[in-house]
Amino acid sequence: MLFNADRRVFESYKERNLYYKFFAGYFFNELIPGYGKRLRAFVKLIDNELKAKPKIGSPDIILSPKSTYVSFDNHLIQFKGERNLVGVERVDRGEFADILVRDLASKHFVAIEAKYLSNWDKEKDIERNRSRIIKAKNHLGAKSFVQCLLIPRTIKQKTNPGAFGEKIVVLTWEELLGEISETAVAKWLQRQLIELPAHRQTIRD
Repeated sequence: MLFNADRRVFESYKERNLYYKFFAGYFFNELIPGYGKRLRAFVKLIDNELKAKPKIGSPDIILSPKSTYVSFDNHLIQFKGERNLVGVERVDRGEFADILVRDLASKHFVAIEAKYLSNWDKEKDIERNRSRIIKAKNHLGAKSFVQCLLIPRTIKQKTNPGAFGEKIVVLTWEELLGEISETAVAKWLQRQLIELPAHRQTIRD
């Protein structure tokens, strides 16, 4: 069972556990009824953010259920051209997306940096990622991309809006929670978000 909000159930608080289960187990899972609707809702959230940030460029991101593919823990080193760089010190082994949502037909993709317990870092999670995403765009032959930071609402509320920069879309887990039609999944994610303070205290202790 993936989604159980019973507090007696042991649940890893690791960020990977959260986004693997949520995205692979439900939200971007084409085997779960309503996938097309969820994908359209995701695109709408992205488009709304893009329209509010004209410096990003065109707000018309296209992700179709029939041609969109999702991958987790994506690194530049996976591309042949990056692996073959001369000199080990020059090889960038960094990650460019926790979740890569890529449409092979439209040649658009969304690179998501997902944060749950840990806070985001501008240099590490935005600036370095962006340079890698640009390289990934060339390797993938993509026409355009959207760099997305996914964080809890509490973190977004405590952040100076200007810190995010004009070139990044910021979504919250709570916004995705609003697009869940399955009660069990909604209760499970809500439990994770409600218990965030306790999880963070556990990490500090």
